[in-house]
Amino acid sequence: MALKTVEEYLESIRDNREVYLDGKKVEDVTAEPKLKKMVKYACADYAIAQDPRFRDLSTETLPGGERVHFVFVPPKSVEDLMRRREIIKLSARIGFGLPGGAKFTGIDGINGVALAAKRIDRKLGTDYSARLEKFRKHCMDIDAAVSLCMTDVKGNRALHPHRQQGHQDYYLRIVSSNDDGIVIRGAKVHISNTAVAHEMVVLPCRAMRKEDKDYAVACAVPANAKGVKIIGNAGDGMHPMVVFDDVFVPTERVFLAGEWAYAAEMPYMFSTYHRLSADTYKYTELELMVGAAGLLAEYNGLEKVSHICDKLAWLVMYAEGTEALGKAAVQNCEFDEESGYAYPNTIYSNVAKFFFANQYHEAEKILQDIAGGLVSTLPSMAELNNPATNEYIRKYLGINEEITAEMRMRLFRYIQKLCAYHSGNITVHAEGSLAAQRLTLYRMADWDRYKALAKRACGIDTEHPEVLALPNLIDAPVKVT
Repeated sequence: MALKTVEEYLESIRDNREVYLDGKKVEDVTAEPKLKKMVKYACADYAIAQDPRFRDLSTETLPGGERVHFVFVPPKSVEDLMRRREIIKLSARIGFGLPGGAKFTGIDGINGVALAAKRIDRKLGTDYSARLEKFRKHCMDIDAAVSLCMTDVKGNRALHPHRQQGHQDYYLRIVSSNDDGIVIRGAKVHISNTAVAHEMVVLPCRAMRKEDKDYAVACAVPANAKGVKIIGNAGDGMHPMVVFDDVFVPTERVFLAGEWAYAAEMPYMFSTYHRLSADTYKYTELELMVGAAGLLAEYNGLEKVSHICDKLAWLVMYAEGTEALGKAAVQNCEFDEESGYAYPNTIYSNVAKFFFANQYHEAEKILQDIAGGLVSTLPSMAELNNPATNEYIRKYLGINEEITAEMRMRLFRYIQKLCAYHSGNITVHAEGSLAAQRLTLYRMADWDRYKALAKRACGIDTEHPEVLALPNLIDAPVKVT
């Protein structure tokens, strides 16, 4: 089967998976009220693929005639990556700034593992690439919802995995292995949408030492596998902890097993693809933020005040700068010589992620500044229907016949959601922390070129080819007299 309907998808996740939320076991994830939002976001991916208006964008016909979600197709060109952006953008606009919940991080995991596996196979003679492609085909065949499990709970972060105290499972590890497969134990956190996924791609979250080889593991695990326990975060359960309690993984689903020197390849390549996803969906949220700020200025009668105009202009720069940097990462993408896979430009995509994450709180401050104190002290929306209070609410919170109290209250409520602690925290930490972007940019920067150009300006000799190619038409700023 390929391209499930929404109904087929819902039926497929009623599979006795072990999910817990707010202290209770969830018997049916599709019927749990607190998981309703997550289920709807996942269903949207399947609905879009079935919609004639979006089918050509979101799906692809394979050589054998089978139609599948395009996101499962390995990206081989700028056009493929740009199409991926458009799919994410469509999904996120439908979802009011949040990405689709069925195939978002998991696809980036599959593509990241595929690229890393090629490199590991070339160096070690393993067959991880073939296993990964078999798993990719399986996901196409069942039209899988796929999540990504990477971040370990870590315990004492100052200690390497094998030196953890208390127990050895703060990082997910292999506890036994044989020719048939491996048994893994540990827990992963912040694992978006796993409660409604079919498959989980499991990766290490850091580089390892030789003593940490048991923690160098990557594999694919069904969400309903024996020993998998999904413990939802408080409230909506969208970002749960996933516990692997001695879970058996067949050899054909193992993509790294003890090759400690290559543990960092997996999260690095996943992050490279996932930056594209983050740069894209975040722009759709920033569009909403800009629009909401504009409405606030209008509804408060401030749209012509100079300092408000300056703030609105900054928000436009912030949103469109994020979009421009995300596009630049794709338009200047890199190619893996052996596989032919295309992946976003590492420098540009990390700059894009840092650009929007580092300034999100400034954008929140601007929204709150334009809105005023009612964002914090807004009466309940229910007062609009309270006979004892509705007259006063409508009189004092409305502006005129065109801008009613209900309109303003709806906007203020939305600003409360945009500026909630959860949104800001997710923006800063999801898809890699600010420190992760700084570290990547430092490591990937072309220091030889930067320093050579500085040497030329100082009048210091350099053999860098880009500098040697420049004609000496202007005197250097620094001279020895």
